Amino acid sequence: MLAPRPLTLADAITTGLANNFQTRVAALGVAIAREQLREAVAQEAVTVGGTTSFTANSVSGAGAPLTGTISIGGGAAQSFTATGLTGSTTATTTTFGLTLRYPLYTGGALESQVTIAQANATLAEAQFITAAQQVVLSVRQAYYAARAAQANVEAAQRAVDASRENVRVTGARVRVGSSPQFDLLQAEVQLAQSEQALTQARTGMAQGQQTLAATLVVPLSTTFTLEPLMSLPQVPADVTPLIQKALETRPEVAAALASERASQAAIELAASGLRPNITITGGPQIQTSDPTNRDVVNFAGTITLTLAIL
Repeated sequence: MLAPRPLTLADAITTGLANNFQTRVAALGVAIAREQLREAVAQEAVTVGGTTSFTANSVSGAGAPLTGTISIGGGAAQSFTATGLTGSTTATTTTFGLTLRYPLYTGGALESQVTIAQANATLAEAQFITAAQQVVLSVRQAYYAARAAQANVEAAQRAVDASRENVRVTGARVRVGSSPQFDLLQAEVQLAQSEQALTQARTGMAQGQQTLAATLVVPLSTTFTLEPLMSLPQVPADVTPLIQKALETRPEVAAALASERASQAAIELAASGLRPNITITGGPQIQTSDPTNRDVVNFAGTITLTLAIL
């Protein structure tokens, strides 16, 4: 069996936050939401694309004519000339193009998508904070319960020690005749009750240790040596400032406000489908038969207007 592991409350909270699966899932959700926000913002920027095409045209029969003589069956040799049988020419064309595209006006669609992504990121962060706060609360409760169980064992052990001392003193009095035998029996009964209470306290401490280990997501066989707790802070008489602070910082409130913003942006996104879209597209293009030559660069631009027809 492993030796008990020293554990402070701060170490317990750190371990619980690092090992808890809910906080890991919430942290992954925050990372995903932030990447989706970056993607939504990138849609408002200029996009750059490139194209390259290669064309080869081969034309046969452009070479010199073929001449010669031929004889059939021992007859006189006859001369002939054939064209289109030898030689060919190949023409190659390479086109390089660079295209820039910018959404000049989308009817508020891109802006709404960014707002939704921002709200989702805020919602994910609020969910992470909520999960982390719940873990901190669970760890604190488990730590306090385990420390209370440990204190119960210490108190029960002192009660057993006191009962044993009482049995020893009472037995000595009975032997000298200053106390009746009944007093010794009563002291022994009290000792048995104290030992039973100690056993129950040790059982409670073992359960508290296992609950703390489960909360920290460590093996249940792990035992801890807990530090003595300091006195808890006093509850202020006026809780109004605390309520105001909670309304400003509670993640549940931030999540509700983020959901409201996302819903409003979704309505705006749906309405943008009926509005016109204007997109600017353009860029340079080079068409050449030899990429090493400095050929003429052509620039072309297009403005596209898209309307929804009901």
